[in-house]
Amino acid sequence: MLYNEITLDYNIYRNFPELERIKKNSKIGFQLIANDGYIFNCPWATYHFQLEGHDSQNTYNNPLKYFSYCRFNCKQRAAQDPNEMIKGMWIRPEDVHYYEDIGFTKLKIIDRLKETKWLINAIEAYINESYPGNLSDILCSFDTFEKDVEKTPKITEKDIKSDNIQNLRKYWDLKPYIDNTILEKEHFLEHFVKNRVDCRNIKCDNCRYCEEIAKKAVTVSKENADNVAYNLDFIKEKIIDIVKEEND
Repeated sequence: MLYNEITLDYNIYRNFPELERIKKNSKIGFQLIANDGYIFNCPWATYHFQLEGHDSQNTYNNPLKYFSYCRFNCKQRAAQDPNEMIKGMWIRPEDVHYYEDIGFTKLKIIDRLKETKWLINAIEAYINESYPGNLSDILCSFDTFEKDVEKTPKITEKDIKSDNIQNLRKYWDLKPYIDNTILEKEHFLEHFVKNRVDCRNIKCDNCRYCEEIAKKAVTVSKENADNVAYNLDFIKEKIIDIVKEEND
């Protein structure tokens, strides 16, 4: 056998009938990505993976020539619809036992771009199977750990003149508060476990479970959300203009 372990696509992490079927009919090992906070059934996922692969080659002279268009789209959607933060296929530390019960015993904690103290905090949460407070602290798509929920500034023309896209990060940080104590009180994952839910075959408008949970558990400043949505549109347009000018 050329391989002995597969990392399962996170779009099925709340589909317990499917997870059980996979485990029952496979002899190889599996791991699950626990703390990826990006959107469910992301339409840009395949393209995103290809972009990241090319970026890792370090062949671009201008750091602004590569920017994570797909990641920006995810953040923009979350800013415009907080329900997406609940729909994301993350696994709470408190819910790890549901996966262990059906034979999945290995989790992958990401992200390699995070600081050591952030990674230690996330790892300890999953070891302890508990994280009271803001769940977004341990989800790789947010940047709230040990940071105040300050105002996200609105970008201007002069701000875009940077030699590194990461210097603009403060303009797309959404800074949500996902109250994990409320998710625990609501027994969040039991809806999927007990009702054998397959989100691939259900329209969100006909279900609205995540929407109702988001109303209770997610808090995000409307001003921050509006500024993030505006800023990302502005950044994308300006960087495209920069690349066009350099290629003329």
